[in-house]
Amino acid sequence: MVKKSISTDLQAKAVKLPEGKSKVKFTVGDGLYLLVNKSGKYWKYAYRFDSKRKEASLGVYPKVSLKQAKTKLLEVKVLLAKGINPNAKSTKSITHINTFEVVARQWHGTHIDRWSEKHASTILRRFEIHVFPSIGHISMCVPSMGMIL
Repeated sequence: MVKKSISTDLQAKAVKLPEGKSKVKFTVGDGLYLLVNKSGKYWKYAYRFDSKRKEASLGVYPKVSLKQAKTKLLEVKVLLAKGINPNAKSTKSITHINTFEVVARQWHGTHIDRWSEKHASTILRRFEIHVFPSIGHISMCVPSMGMIL
Protein backbone atom coordinates (compact mmCIF):
# COMPACT_ATOMS: atom_id res chain seq x y z
CA MET A 1 0.00 0.00 0.00
CA VAL A 2 1.35 3.43 -0.98
CA LYS A 3 1.35 6.17 1.69
CA LYS A 4 1.26 9.88 0.87
CA SER A 5 0.08 13.00 2.68
CA ILE A 6 -2.55 15.67 2.13
CA SER A 7 -3.33 18.89 3.99
CA THR A 8 -6.23 20.54 2.15
CA ASP A 9 -9.72 19.64 0.98
CA LEU A 10 -8.63 20.44 -2.58
CA GLN A 11 -5.89 17.82 -2.36
CA ALA A 12 -8.43 15.30 -1.02
CA LYS A 13 -10.65 16.01 -4.01
CA ALA A 14 -7.79 15.51 -6.44
CA VAL A 15 -6.48 12.17 -5.15
CA LYS A 16 -7.10 9.13 -7.29
CA LEU A 17 -6.40 5.45 -6.91
CA PRO A 18 -3.21 4.64 -8.86
CA GLU A 19 -3.54 1.93 -11.45
CA GLY A 20 -2.59 -1.48 -10.14
CA LYS A 21 -3.22 -0.53 -6.48
CA SER A 22 -6.18 -1.78 -4.45
CA LYS A 23 -5.99 0.98 -1.84
CA VAL A 24 -3.94 4.03 -0.89
CA LYS A 25 -3.65 5.93 2.40
CA PHE A 26 -3.19 9.69 2.33
CA THR A 27 -2.13 10.80 5.80
CA VAL A 28 -3.29 14.07 7.29
CA GLY A 29 -1.55 13.72 10.64
CA ASP A 30 -2.39 12.83 14.22
CA GLY A 31 -3.64 9.41 13.09
CA LEU A 32 -6.15 10.85 10.61
CA TYR A 33 -5.97 9.66 7.01
CA LEU A 34 -7.98 9.41 3.81
CA LEU A 35 -8.31 5.84 2.57
CA VAL A 36 -8.89 5.64 -1.18
CA ASN A 37 -10.01 2.34 -2.67
CA LYS A 38 -12.12 1.15 -5.60
CA SER A 39 -15.39 1.91 -3.82
CA GLY A 40 -14.57 5.48 -2.70
CA LYS A 41 -12.74 7.78 -0.28
CA TYR A 42 -13.08 7.34 3.48
CA TRP A 43 -11.83 9.37 6.44
CA LYS A 44 -10.30 7.05 9.04
CA TYR A 45 -8.55 7.46 12.38
CA ALA A 46 -6.02 4.90 13.62
CA TYR A 47 -5.74 4.62 17.39
CA ARG A 48 -4.90 2.15 20.15
CA PHE A 49 -7.43 0.91 22.71
CA ASP A 50 -6.72 -1.77 25.29
CA SER A 51 -3.27 -2.22 23.68
CA LYS A 52 -4.87 -3.12 20.34
CA ARG A 53 -4.81 -1.21 17.07
CA LYS A 54 -8.26 0.08 16.17
CA GLU A 55 -9.69 2.18 13.40
CA ALA A 56 -12.59 4.65 13.55
CA SER A 57 -14.53 5.63 10.44
CA LEU A 58 -15.18 9.37 10.36
CA GLY A 59 -17.14 9.64 7.13
CA VAL A 60 -17.11 9.40 3.37
CA TYR A 61 -15.47 12.08 1.24
CA PRO A 62 -16.84 14.43 -0.20
CA LYS A 63 -19.90 14.25 2.07
CA VAL A 64 -17.54 14.82 5.01
CA SER A 65 -14.90 17.49 4.32
CA LEU A 66 -11.39 17.53 5.78
CA LYS A 67 -12.47 20.17 8.29
CA GLN A 68 -15.46 18.06 9.39
CA ALA A 69 -13.23 15.00 9.67
CA LYS A 70 -10.89 16.94 11.96
CA THR A 71 -13.85 17.97 14.13
CA LYS A 72 -15.03 14.34 14.34
CA LEU A 73 -11.46 13.38 15.21
CA LEU A 74 -11.62 15.69 18.23
CA GLU A 75 -14.86 14.00 19.34
CA VAL A 76 -13.22 10.58 19.08
CA LYS A 77 -10.23 11.81 21.09
CA VAL A 78 -12.55 13.07 23.85
CA LEU A 79 -14.11 9.61 24.06
CA LEU A 80 -10.71 7.95 24.16
CA ALA A 81 -9.54 10.33 26.89
CA LYS A 82 -12.55 9.21 28.94
CA GLY A 83 -11.66 5.55 28.38
CA ILE A 84 -14.53 4.96 25.94
CA ASN A 85 -13.93 2.99 22.77
CA PRO A 86 -15.52 5.07 19.98
CA ASN A 87 -16.30 1.89 18.05
CA ALA A 88 -18.18 0.29 20.95
CA LYS A 89 -21.74 -0.58 20.04
CA SER A 90 -23.04 0.97 23.27
CA THR A 91 -22.01 4.46 22.11
CA LYS A 92 -24.30 4.06 19.05
CA SER A 93 -23.03 7.21 17.34
CA ILE A 94 -20.29 9.67 18.17
CA THR A 95 -22.50 12.56 17.11
CA HIS A 96 -25.09 11.74 19.80
CA ILE A 97 -22.69 12.41 22.65
CA ASN A 98 -23.20 16.11 23.27
CA THR A 99 -21.39 16.99 26.46
CA PHE A 100 -20.20 20.54 26.97
CA GLU A 101 -16.62 19.40 26.35
CA VAL A 102 -17.48 17.77 23.00
CA VAL A 103 -19.42 20.84 21.84
CA ALA A 104 -16.66 23.21 23.00
CA ARG A 105 -14.00 21.17 21.17
CA GLN A 106 -16.18 21.19 18.03
CA TRP A 107 -16.48 24.97 18.33
CA HIS A 108 -12.71 25.22 18.79
CA GLY A 109 -12.16 23.01 15.74
CA THR A 110 -14.37 25.19 13.55
CA HIS A 111 -12.50 28.35 14.55
CA ILE A 112 -8.94 27.03 14.62
CA ASP A 113 -8.24 28.04 11.00
CA ARG A 114 -8.98 31.70 11.84
CA TRP A 115 -6.62 31.92 14.82
CA SER A 116 -2.89 31.87 15.24
CA GLU A 117 -1.52 28.59 16.56
CA LYS A 118 -0.61 30.21 19.89
CA HIS A 119 -4.09 31.74 20.36
CA ALA A 120 -5.82 28.44 19.50
CA SER A 121 -3.59 26.57 21.94
CA THR A 122 -4.22 29.13 24.70
CA ILE A 123 -8.00 28.94 24.32
CA LEU A 124 -8.07 25.15 24.37
CA ARG A 125 -5.69 24.97 27.34
CA ARG A 126 -7.87 27.42 29.34
CA PHE A 127 -10.93 25.28 28.65
CA GLU A 128 -9.03 22.17 29.73
CA ILE A 129 -7.82 23.75 32.98
CA HIS A 130 -10.75 25.94 34.05
CA VAL A 131 -13.93 24.72 32.36
CA PHE A 132 -13.87 21.03 31.40
CA PRO A 133 -13.08 19.71 34.90
CA SER A 134 -16.22 21.29 36.35
CA ILE A 135 -18.80 21.28 33.53
CA GLY A 136 -17.22 19.33 30.67
CA HIS A 137 -19.27 16.21 31.45
CA ILE A 138 -22.66 17.98 31.44
CA SER A 139 -25.02 17.04 28.64
CA MET A 140 -25.84 19.98 26.40
CA CYS A 141 -29.39 18.70 26.12
CA VAL A 142 -30.33 19.68 29.67
CA PRO A 143 -27.98 22.31 31.16
CA SER A 144 -29.50 24.58 33.76
CA MET A 145 -28.25 27.89 35.13
CA GLY A 146 -27.72 26.26 38.53
CA MET A 147 -25.43 23.65 36.98
CA ILE A 148 -23.27 26.28 35.31
CA LEU A 149 -23.07 28.67 38.26
